[in-house]
Formats: sequence, C-alpha cells, structure tokens
Amino acid sequence: MESGTFSLTIADVFAISDRGDVVTGRVAGAPVRINDSVVITGGGKVKEAVVSGVAVYREMIDMAGV
Repeated sequence: MESGTFSLTIADVFAISDRGDVVTGRVAGAPVRINDSVVITGGGKVKEAVVSGVAVYREMIDMAGV
C-alpha cells in the first residue's frame, strides 16, 4: 500500500434503513473524514461512495486514521 492512501479492511456490512449501507472495519494509511469520496473495490467491482459518518465504539468522530 502506498503511504498516504486510505485503506479500510472491511469486517462487516449492514443495511440500515434511512442510512444506507454501513461498513465496519480497520482503517490503515491516510485518514478519512466525513464527506470524503472513497472508492470501494472487491470481487472485480468498483463503486464510488461518500463518507457520511465516522464512529468509534458508537461515538461519532470527525475523522478516522492512523
């Protein structure tokens, strides 16, 4: 992984009504903030998304990163 590249090792994905898909996992590399654009890859697919929230142990925070 390049230094400065955001990476999230996905642990689980939940479909939450009125929220959309919620992804949990471990952040590595560069930090990610609310409203950042991210690219999701896996299974030969690529999807763009926008970070709408970041939480640690159910506490909302402004950014996640190393």
